[in-house]
Amino acid sequence: MTRIYCYVITHDTGFAPNPFGGVLTLATCKPIIRRTAEVGSWLVGTGSASLGLRGKLVYAAKIVEVLTLEEYGKDPRYMFKRPSVNGDGTDRQGDNLYFKDEKGDWFQRESVHHDCYHMDRDLSGENVLIAKKFWYFGSQACDLPEDLQQIVQNGRGYKCTDSPDVIARLENWLMTYQPGIGAEAVASGSGVCGPC
Repeated sequence: MTRIYCYVITHDTGFAPNPFGGVLTLATCKPIIRRTAEVGSWLVGTGSASLGLRGKLVYAAKIVEVLTLEEYGKDPRYMFKRPSVNGDGTDRQGDNLYFKDEKGDWFQRESVHHDCYHMDRDLSGENVLIAKKFWYFGSQACDLPEDLQQIVQNGRGYKCTDSPDVIARLENWLMTYQPGIGAEAVASGSGVCGPC
């Protein structure tokens, strides 16, 4: 079933979600969403009130693939998402943290974001959500239109809707922006983001 899963991003580092390499992935945090979301659903991350970003869109992504954490950990297509603690750019943000050894035991790759204390919670999410079409505004988060404010979650947890009308409004509004990192308003569209 197609749904919108909306949650608050309390700090955005490019790790969860990871928008780099032309593919947005959610492989850590939000275990309930990762365990239940299906292909065709939307992930929507909004900013936190403490950062002055309540009701502003940090990112939106349509899920096109769901892999188990084990599949993601060994899939050659996503090796570039493995973290490099000695890197100096987006490779430090890698979210491809978990893998099994030949005995079937889980291990965690070294990361500047998550350590072994996060492992049980991350593994409880079971899946990695993958989007190839996404809008990532990051620190330039944009106001969601008034008619979409109903999807915004306040505080911890997430809000979910399967309303076809709300999903269509989100999709139509997003089309006024170019997808990708640092999404910009389409010249002929009505999207206005700029330095929000």
